[in-house]
This record gives sequence, structure tokens and C-alpha cells, in this order.
Amino acid sequence: VAVSSNLERVKAIAKELTMHWEDDRDAYVGQTGVVFGRAGEGLRVKFSDGHRWSFHPLTLCIKVEEVLEGFVPVNFLFKFQMGDQVAVHGNIALVREIAKRGKVKWQVEKGEYVGQVGVVIGTDWVGQGIRVKFS
Repeated sequence: VAVSSNLERVKAIAKELTMHWEDDRDAYVGQTGVVFGRAGEGLRVKFSDGHRWSFHPLTLCIKVEEVLEGFVPVNFLFKFQMGDQVAVHGNIALVREIAKRGKVKWQVEKGEYVGQVGVVIGTDWVGQGIRVKFS
């Protein structure tokens, strides 16, 4: 995943959700890492230097080229396993565009899950999507 490169937005979301912020975390904004767990409202991300920080799912994106550019459907480059926790990006227009590019059928009801965290329960029967269960 990639942490949003907008430091003010990342901090504002953390503050709004009463997630403790340490200034050392600033250096990881805009960086890529691997989600390995959950801590309260946040997802735990491990970075290449070994540091681990929690970020809210709304501040994380699957990164291909640049943060907020170059997004592709998740199954195109990334493989998820059943039980993995994933977050749907908070921008509905972007989510619809990604679905369209990946030939994933868009249904109006899917908009209810934008910005939500869920658990992978399998791959889509048709197309490049994954099936996700939301609580």
C-alpha cells in the first residue's frame, strides 16, 4: 500500500479518530509498505526499513506508480488471500473508474462501501475483482 502524500490530511484523519500521532511518523507519509495487521481504527503497515506504523484505511491506497495516479484493479498486480483485511478507497469516482478499467461490473450498491474496511472472502466470479465481506 501507499500512504497518502498529503501530510495535513493524514494527520487530520488521525486526529479526528483520536489516533495518537508521533512526529517520527511524518517521514512515512507518501511511502509504500505492506499491511500486516490492524490496531484499533488503523491498519498496521511495515515499511522497507523495518519501521511499523498504524494509518487509517482512508489514508492508504494500493500503489502502482504514484500515490493517487496509476491505479489499477487490485488483482492486476496484487494477490490477496482469503481473510486479508482491505479498505476501499474513499473517492467513489476513482473507485468506479478503477472498476471500469478492470472490467469489474459496477453496481450502485457498491457505493455504500466506499471508505469501508472489509475482509477478502474470494475472487470475483467474473473479471479481475475480489469479493469482500463488510461487517
